[in-house]
Amino acid sequence: TICTGIFRSRTIRRMIVDMQGEIQIVSGGAIAEPAELLKRVTAQPGVAAATAFAQANVLLEYQNKPAITLIQGVDLRSVNGVVPVQRYMVAGSFDDLVDDSRVLSQQLAHQLGVQVGDTLEIASPLIYEKYKAGDEYLLPRTVRIAGIFQIGHQHLDKSLAIGSLRMTQELYALGHSVHGIAVRLKPGVDEFKTAIALNAAGLPSGARALTWFETNADFQSIIRFEKN
Repeated sequence: TICTGIFRSRTIRRMIVDMQGEIQIVSGGAIAEPAELLKRVTAQPGVAAATAFAQANVLLEYQNKPAITLIQGVDLRSVNGVVPVQRYMVAGSFDDLVDDSRVLSQQLAHQLGVQVGDTLEIASPLIYEKYKAGDEYLLPRTVRIAGIFQIGHQHLDKSLAIGSLRMTQELYALGHSVHGIAVRLKPGVDEFKTAIALNAAGLPSGARALTWFETNADFQSIIRFEKN
């Protein structure tokens, strides 16, 4: 039983780290100068790669069937060095992801009833905010399903869509700002010590480097339960 618990914990850790990196630099708001921050992060000893991301809730709709989900916008130029999504693809290819397409988690695709090649509409709450304020109305965007992935972790598979960073920035009028930086470490490097070093090196105001363990409260609960 103890061995099973340890194996399960390590498996969940691997899945979370694969999708998020060992460390994430996040802020209460947006990070305005991600390019400069990326240079500083990748220069830190022990860091193998880093990539910017933006994430928020959006409304997806397919044949009048809606779903509210988390969308993660990734930098297609650098994401593969940090997040190996292709490893978890069960249909389509992550390499086919472009600005006007998305890859969906398997449970989300099943909920909507979509397959690779189908198109759906995507809208952010910014559309309704601009409408209420009397500003220019933004139409929902039409995107194609480029692939479907399955991580094996219920939380990650339930409701997640991945798209390009550029289109996510457009949906939320972020300009060049991002919501965070995902960091991949070299083998054997301690994530807790590296997070402390990144915080000590000086990050943008309001930003903080957190380990995968700190950003996943549900995993902490699993560890405590198995120890008991």
